[in-house]
Amino acid sequence: MTHMARLWDRDVDGTAVPDLEAFSENHRHLSQSPASPWINFVVVRNREKTGRNELKGCIFTRRDVGGEHSRILEGQREWFEILADVFYERLDDDDGRQRRALWRAVMVKHEEWLRQGKG
Repeated sequence: MTHMARLWDRDVDGTAVPDLEAFSENHRHLSQSPASPWINFVVVRNREKTGRNELKGCIFTRRDVGGEHSRILEGQREWFEILADVFYERLDDDDGRQRRALWRAVMVKHEEWLRQGKG
């Protein structure tokens, strides 16, 4: 059994929802609609033994027994370091153009979010 399969078995009760069709409309909205809070940001999440991590746009949040701690990542270097060190997403297989394009997209959305007074 793979590591992910073991995590799935421990974290999810597959019998709790016998028919996933009940979630299909909501899933379509969250994954495809321009009105979805998820489609307009780069969102990366993971869980570990001691807590959960989330990177949503430029905001890194760590949740653990001590509570929730969020901070705005100030630059491209820090953003990619968190992506690599915390989420194990190194994105090493490109020549840098894709990384720069991803960073620009993250920053555009973050600046738009700030202009809307949400930050």
